[in-house]
Amino acid sequence: MNILAFDTSLNKTYIVLSKGDFTVSKIYESDENNYHSAYLISGIKKLLEENNTTLQEIDFFAVNNGPGSFTGIRAGVTVAKTLAKELNKNVKGLNSLDILYKTYQNLDPDVILDARRGQFYFRSTVSGCTDIYTCSETRLIPYSEISSLITKNTLICDTSSLKSIKEYLQDRDINIINFEEDGADLSNALITLAKEYSNDDNLSRNTLNAAYIQAPPIHNKK
Repeated sequence: MNILAFDTSLNKTYIVLSKGDFTVSKIYESDENNYHSAYLISGIKKLLEENNTTLQEIDFFAVNNGPGSFTGIRAGVTVAKTLAKELNKNVKGLNSLDILYKTYQNLDPDVILDARRGQFYFRSTVSGCTDIYTCSETRLIPYSEISSLITKNTLICDTSSLKSIKEYLQDRDINIINFEEDGADLSNALITLAKEYSNDDNLSRNTLNAAYIQAPPIHNKK
């Protein structure tokens, strides 16, 4: 199966192509001219051309549909839905926090992202569920409540949440890893999760939506 997965929701744009046992990726960072998601379409085209693959040969698409950057989520989901519709293929939305968990799976960490407005996105596992990925959920947690929810020895976070989380965990002996400063490559986690979902019989391009969790800022203006 040929799979194309991409992520524009976090700190970089990741584009990953899997053809059987062969996997190749491209990573784009923001620069002074463009936000990194601006390179998504051209990056997909370049990756496919360099690997002698056409869009018509892709069997399955996967995209990080959030939470994360509102602009990035919108860009990634729009491209994924368009490709899936035009090519009559299935597509799966992948959760940002699941991707980060998978990247650091050997540490079995808790995972948070800054949701702004005094809140964190927090990854939790549904009680009584045995599948650590399909049974995870993302919750909005006030800064002040996060200490009681962190139970693991390692915490994965982003740059924006680092200062706040240190304040609320200052008396806890926890290994805090900022995935952005750590230089984590999310490509492998992205394509691994995509492969795990690729044979799901319940997939449909009609069910893919942006996982904003909370509304974009403009929606809350009065």
